Amino acid sequence: MAAAASTPSGRGSLDTHVPGMHISCLPGASTIKRLVSKKKLRFKQDGFDLDLAYITPRLIAMGYPSTGAESFYRNPATQVQAFIERYHAGHCKVYNLCIEKSYGAAVLGLPDAAVEQHGCFDHNPAPLICLGPFCESAKRWLDADPRNVVAVHCKAGKGRTGMMICALMVGPDLRLGLGLG
Repeated sequence: MAAAASTPSGRGSLDTHVPGMHISCLPGASTIKRLVSKKKLRFKQDGFDLDLAYITPRLIAMGYPSTGAESFYRNPATQVQAFIERYHAGHCKVYNLCIEKSYGAAVLGLPDAAVEQHGCFDHNPAPLICLGPFCESAKRWLDADPRNVVAVHCKAGKGRTGMMICALMVGPDLRLGLGLG
């Protein structure tokens, strides 16, 4: 059996214990993902099964791209990477809203500048002061090229992700309306 390799969290990955096999390929993986996703729609196309949704053609909400055992019930980072390469190669910027979890851009096969962390605490609305930097960065990225998309996630891709995507969709006057600009 292969020795456990180090993951970004410093723990060994279950993937290394079964060479050539990803944990999401194990029997029952899709059933567990459906149970975790509950009634949320999943992106099921071209062999992908991801907790991911297009809010608009250029705004993507998704669950956390995970490695190791967590990828059994969350989005496997390898599938997220393949999704980005297939549909948005060179034109995707990922925004991680988790304050409790981070990863390097290499996990998704992206350059460092293509992943930003705008951490907010789970089960809480994002502090208003966090909205401006996120919205400004995402707007700059979207304005830079009509092919650019943003993929936003927290852990489950619901609360924090929904709040920040809504803030981005409200528009550039948000900062003024909140007394922040």
